[in-house]
Amino acid sequence: MINERVNIDSQTVYHANGNVNIYPCMYEQGKMPFVANGTQTSHRGRMTVHDNGIGQFKAYAEGGAPRYRTLYSTESGELYASQKSLFVRVKLPLDMSACRQAESLFKQIADICDYIKKSL
Repeated sequence: MINERVNIDSQTVYHANGNVNIYPCMYEQGKMPFVANGTQTSHRGRMTVHDNGIGQFKAYAEGGAPRYRTLYSTESGELYASQKSLFVRVKLPLDMSACRQAESLFKQIADICDYIKKSL
């Protein structure tokens, strides 16, 4: 039987769906606001739980370079790259017939291939 939630201590609850709730200590509650202006804050990062039960949250770097950069774009397609990979995205309207969609797809791919050949 899998527990829906596991309480590690009085402040940390791990849920079966991967969510983690962390509550302030009893002696800290009501002493001061935990966030500025009384609003919630949101942080992006990666949560890791080790086999010994230690949880670690590593925030993603703020203000860093974008993950992908666009190299070439057309009206319905684009070529973009990450640090290790090259991606092609083609957007085809659904209101076209399958034959017209195929023609549009081949045209977009040909344009992107021409760009790649010129830039090499």
